[in-house]
Amino acid sequence: MNKYGALTRVLFKNGAMPGQTDDTRSKIVLLIVAVAFLPLLGVEAAAFWNSYGMITAYHLEGAMLTGLLTGACVTMVLLGILYVISTYYFADDTVLLLTMPIPPQRILAAKFTVVLLFQYLIEVLVVLPGLVVLGIRGGNVFYWVNAILVFAALPLLPTVVCSVVSILIMAFSRFFHNKDRVKFLAGLLAIALSLGICIPMQLLGDRSVSIQDSSALMNKAAVLFPSNLLAGHAILDGTAVSLLWLVAFLLVSAAAVAVFLLLGNRLYLRGVVGLSQTSVGSRVTNEGLRTKRRPAVLSLALKDWRLLCRTPAYALNCLLGALLVPLIMVVTFGVTLHSIAIPHADAIVISLCVLFLAFVSMTNVVSPTAVSRDGPDANLARLFPVPMKVQILGKLIPGLGLSFATLIITTIPVCILYRPDALTAVSACGLSAISLITFNMFGLFLDLAFPKLLWNDETAAVKQNFNVTIELLVMAILLGLPAFLLYKMQLNLQNGLLFLLIYNLVLLEASAQLLFRKGPELLSGIDPSAKPAKKAADRRKTIRVTLGVVFTVAVLGMVGWEIFFVHTDVSVTSSEVTVSAGLGESSSFALSQIQKVYLKDTLPSVSGRVGFSSGAQLRGSFVVEGLGRGHVYTESKKGPFLFVIYKGGFTVLNFNDSAKTNHLYAVLRQYGQKA
Repeated sequence: MNKYGALTRVLFKNGAMPGQTDDTRSKIVLLIVAVAFLPLLGVEAAAFWNSYGMITAYHLEGAMLTGLLTGACVTMVLLGILYVISTYYFADDTVLLLTMPIPPQRILAAKFTVVLLFQYLIEVLVVLPGLVVLGIRGGNVFYWVNAILVFAALPLLPTVVCSVVSILIMAFSRFFHNKDRVKFLAGLLAIALSLGICIPMQLLGDRSVSIQDSSALMNKAAVLFPSNLLAGHAILDGTAVSLLWLVAFLLVSAAAVAVFLLLGNRLYLRGVVGLSQTSVGSRVTNEGLRTKRRPAVLSLALKDWRLLCRTPAYALNCLLGALLVPLIMVVTFGVTLHSIAIPHADAIVISLCVLFLAFVSMTNVVSPTAVSRDGPDANLARLFPVPMKVQILGKLIPGLGLSFATLIITTIPVCILYRPDALTAVSACGLSAISLITFNMFGLFLDLAFPKLLWNDETAAVKQNFNVTIELLVMAILLGLPAFLLYKMQLNLQNGLLFLLIYNLVLLEASAQLLFRKGPELLSGIDPSAKPAKKAADRRKTIRVTLGVVFTVAVLGMVGWEIFFVHTDVSVTSSEVTVSAGLGESSSFALSQIQKVYLKDTLPSVSGRVGFSSGAQLRGSFVVEGLGRGHVYTESKKGPFLFVIYKGGFTVLNFNDSAKTNHLYAVLRQYGQKA
């Protein structure tokens, strides 16, 4: 056990886990990414919190929990296949470890643990918010004990599935002993599995069982991983019997790990023998060297394009993603949202369409990795007898071409499905084209400023490049902001389109100035072997930029969520009234405690905010003139306002729909004396 623990620590510290390097910049960037995911966890928790009443009303706790566990397992399998093969077989330490007197099962156990740590990151994003909300709202001691143990053991089975598949493939097929070939085919397998799971589930969604049959729903949610039924019963049973369900789940997981280690001990060495990093082909020809005269910018663009097509890691992550993402989106929308009609000639809708089309079209990540893909050879740019601006333009063209191809692939099916009017379609496509040019230039500028040049695996230049994340975050903010401004300014169609055109042209000009004025200086100064002082200065600059981006995204994301997506939800049961309006902004009072219920056309002045306040939207604890401190939940400045006075406090509510306010008053006034 001590040797296993020591080997696991060595693998973890030597970079087997993403982000585990000696580079301080990489560690800080990883920390920033982790912090950036906190708002996502908050949004997930808020969604579960607000829908908890409906979930319990229909007895869907088991189906929801089992669905979360199964979704996490499926995600772990899809994202873990490529990572498992890379860690077990193509890591730099694999051959070195096999030359040491270490049994194969111990090496596999240590590598399995490192992969398991990566799977926990996925589990935190998918399962943790729902698990915590269910525990806070209705869990007891047995719930928390079983939930913690299930959370710890859940990644074992999906990681075993990935590991066993990888070991069998590598042991019995020499075709897969080439690194490039395996990575490309493993990525294709993950994509095929995701489509094979998601599309049939969407098609069968309308044929689901009755919502009252919670047991059948729970069984259906666990169809891909039946062991999750044991986990679901263990967490939700709430009695000592739940420990039996827990023991059964842990035994299944332990048995799966034992089978994996037994299989690995017999087949791991067979799969490692004969591994190669890549394949090199040679072609003998009697023809002399042929050259073609082309413009310099076209030759440079073709060079980058051939690098994209001929490198499996780039082809899989850039080219294939650019073609499959729009197809997946279109198929999903066509199955689930085909009946939705797009409002005609609306500036806000056009702005949101631009955001959607640009985001889908930029998933190829070609421009924000254009320099990083060259690796240490990027410094050769200064030796080419070509102006730096021409070289930059040559690197920009492949990303632009691929983005425009994705835009066409996405737009045509969307127009066929939803049939928008001509003005909406033309405006959205035209503004999206401007946005694609803007953010391809911005992404290339980011990679010129902060290139990732030192890597041992081509995948790192694309998947572990933080410039991609920055580009997508900035794009989401800058293209989401116009929709917010249009909503607040209430511009008509003509003025709204003029505003969107000017706004996007300003962004285009700003990106062009950044790229073609600062870019040549940055490209000519690229040096992978720069002095430590320069690297430290670049690191500090990167940290400042990323911290600013993360802070801006977090603030705007929280404000946008509170303004556009959070609404007051009132649940009246036989004994109490529960009011919820976002994570932490909720209150309840017993019907028997109500003293007065009345309506007023105006709301007295409020102060002492402890909660959210933006215009007419008030949610939380406030001091109301004449009443003191109590709970206020309003969505509109216009009356009526419903006042509920009860022992120990009061609650003031109103909704955008006054009929909803009047209906709630009619329900509650029987419990208090009308003023």
